[in-house]
Amino acid sequence: MKKKTAMKLVGTAALTTGALCIAEAAAAKYVYNNMISRRRNRQTHIDLGDGLTHVQSMHMMNEKEIYLSWIEKNKKQKATLWNKEGYHLVADVYTNTKATHKWVLLCHGYLGSKEDMVCHARHFVENGYHCLAPDARGHGQSSGNYIGMGWKDRLDVIEWIKYIINLDKDAEIILFGISLGASAIMMASGETLPENVKAIIEDGGYTSVYDEISYQIRHTMKVPASIVSESVGYLIRHKNHYCIHQASALEQIKKSSLPMFFIHGDADTFAPTKMAYKLYDACPNYKDIYIVKNSAHGNNIFADPTLYFKEIFTFLKNI
Repeated sequence: MKKKTAMKLVGTAALTTGALCIAEAAAAKYVYNNMISRRRNRQTHIDLGDGLTHVQSMHMMNEKEIYLSWIEKNKKQKATLWNKEGYHLVADVYTNTKATHKWVLLCHGYLGSKEDMVCHARHFVENGYHCLAPDARGHGQSSGNYIGMGWKDRLDVIEWIKYIINLDKDAEIILFGISLGASAIMMASGETLPENVKAIIEDGGYTSVYDEISYQIRHTMKVPASIVSESVGYLIRHKNHYCIHQASALEQIKKSSLPMFFIHGDADTFAPTKMAYKLYDACPNYKDIYIVKNSAHGNNIFADPTLYFKEIFTFLKNI
């Protein structure tokens, strides 16, 4: 009788373990498909934030109206390159009518496109810069069947830096990114970069791919993140050929010698604000931080565009 009971308990435990493994695999596949895999007309359950406040909406409409008038007189050009993995990447180039060697590489955010950076481009051009704004792999007009989450994109950032230097060997380049683009430029900062790169400005970046995936699992699925995150990591390692534990902006900036400016909204629910403080603390070089009040993910420019760019250009003058 005791033997039958023990066998029954073992069988129940095995069934339970099997069911948990199936549930874990299903959850990981769901997260990968929703967060990493490229799909046109995506309907995602990833939390991208609470959207624009009324004031931000008004500022955004005003900024875009000004841009539409400005772009009539300042035509953009298209740039393309093939990266080392065979992806075709596309960018817009905004050239300054005045002679200058100042450049800014504008990297858009998660699920965004180069068109999201048009207002930034206008402000930088009006302050004496040429701008190059690429579509990240897996976004917009660039090819790629998955989203690189910054880690793979860091290599594309380096390719675009080389592209700019081929145009202008004396280029002085600022790397600017939002969200995924912010993490991409921070991850790139830990690589060996040309001396032409002078500073990094990140807006709303996350500390690492593992941290961001884990946060989204906890925040949107309301389940323990550790096991599911590891399973998502297995899918990424198998399909996209990198380790999510290695893909860390936090560790990469520790290896950089570049000045860095950290911008973050205090109402960010995609990359929580505490990540900005961790990144700031980890940076060993000249640095500054600007926390935007009542601003969700990716919306910081529209809280107060005048103040936003005043902070940016003050930082650039001080480096």
